[in-house]
Amino acid sequence: MVVLFRFLLLASLIFLINSEGYTGCFDPNDVNEEEETIRIGDRHTICLMIGSDLNWSSELSYVRYTFRPKADEYSKFHIEKSYNDLVKTHVLGQGSPRNVTYFLGVGQNVSYTRMYHEPVSRGKTDSYGDDENDKIFPFMTAMIDVKDGKIIGLVWDNSCGFCPKRDCLKNTYTFTGQLAPSVSQRKGCYLTRKQCDQLAEEDDDTTCDMNLYVIWTGTDIDGKPFQSSGYRFSAFPPSSIQHQFSNLLPDYPHSK
Repeated sequence: MVVLFRFLLLASLIFLINSEGYTGCFDPNDVNEEEETIRIGDRHTICLMIGSDLNWSSELSYVRYTFRPKADEYSKFHIEKSYNDLVKTHVLGQGSPRNVTYFLGVGQNVSYTRMYHEPVSRGKTDSYGDDENDKIFPFMTAMIDVKDGKIIGLVWDNSCGFCPKRDCLKNTYTFTGQLAPSVSQRKGCYLTRKQCDQLAEEDDDTTCDMNLYVIWTGTDIDGKPFQSSGYRFSAFPPSSIQHQFSNLLPDYPHSK
């Protein structure tokens, strides 16, 4: 079962400057959460950071989303209207787009970064602009690796079940914009901007939005093993994934 949440980008957009540094992902209403350990069934804070460049070591604009799912609950977070806001209207302020990227944070732990929007280069000038062949990578599954209640890693799952092999590309980067080492490298399906615009014209305005799935693996503070990792996309054949995606649960309400 997938627990589904939707979030509206424009309603909670906050511009921050990279020079402030990453200070961790914690519940701002819980002063004790920095010492929190993971227990199945309890809610824990997850942050999705979306930025206006592939190189996070430079100054850039970014927005931070905070989610509070239950540990070991297979959850989906849909960033509503993110394709329109991030790609078509450049709400992050990047003007003619270069890249839109993201990473996950839980406590002081962070994942590698990934690409959501990859614009087409204009050849020798290395300039960029709106193009129907820009690549959009909307599907992502984050795996939170826990040992005895302590998070030991955040990794991405391969997301190749939504498309032919030729449309599934390497999509894991370091914070300086280089491809991640092969041991940590994961792939993802893309759609072209032309395909996303066509879907929007057909009243499908969600497929190309950012869709984050979260699963848990390892053991909680009581030594109980997590079960939700069995739902990761890479554990199923493509036909099963596509069927699952087309039969998602209704949206759950979201409070700020």
